[in-house]
Amino acid sequence: MTPEDIKTIDDLNKIPVTTKNDLVDLPLEHRIASNINLNDCWRSRTSGTTGIPLTVYFDLRARLLNLILIARCQLERGDRLSDKQIGRLRMAG
Repeated sequence: MTPEDIKTIDDLNKIPVTTKNDLVDLPLEHRIASNINLNDCWRSRTSGTTGIPLTVYFDLRARLLNLILIARCQLERGDRLSDKQIGRLRMAG
């Protein structure tokens, strides 16, 4: 399947459902795009409350978008950007 195979909303049904188990079972090199250098990425690990912890990697662009989303959520709920938050992303490596 390639991006060109998806032309309409109905084509989304062609994409198989991916589960957390599917991702955990794949070798890391099959989950990361070939043009991504993990040494330039931030890493976050899920808590594993479902029984399966998962490490997620963010490149700079994704990390910045994540920070913007977090800031917007903080402001929407009345927090200040200087308020401490739980959890931190670590550089991969």
